[in-house]
Amino acid sequence: MLLAAFTTLRFGELAALRRRDIDLEGLTVTVGRAQAELQDGRLFDKAPKSAAGVRSVSFPAELLDAVTHHLEHFAAPGREGHVFVGPQGGQLRRSNFRDDWVKARKGRGRHGRAALSRPAPHGQHARLHGWGRHAGVTRMGAQ
Repeated sequence: MLLAAFTTLRFGELAALRRRDIDLEGLTVTVGRAQAELQDGRLFDKAPKSAAGVRSVSFPAELLDAVTHHLEHFAAPGREGHVFVGPQGGQLRRSNFRDDWVKARKGRGRHGRAALSRPAPHGQHARLHGWGRHAGVTRMGAQ
């Protein structure tokens, strides 16, 4: 969530990140692909829609410890290992997060309504994409 909030990366971009895309010394994330899902459920990485989609995004030094800890304890191994994986080591799926948001909105699940104590940005339904990108844009405007 921290990288989503402070880099404004989309879900597919976050899900496609590999260890080699994180530069801890330069405090940057290199985005060069996004994860997509076929109707039959297969996941694959695709190129961005335009050349502007390939970019390097900085993150604040205050996140360095959290990012380092995540890479050491939760990311898949090796340079090509995914930065974000599920509890059993599988790739992230957007539907897993969508289900959690729906449960939270209905007052069920791990966090209940407290997880959604305020309206989603721009009147959207609550979702990872809206919260992360809204927080990142707000941060950029404050600098």
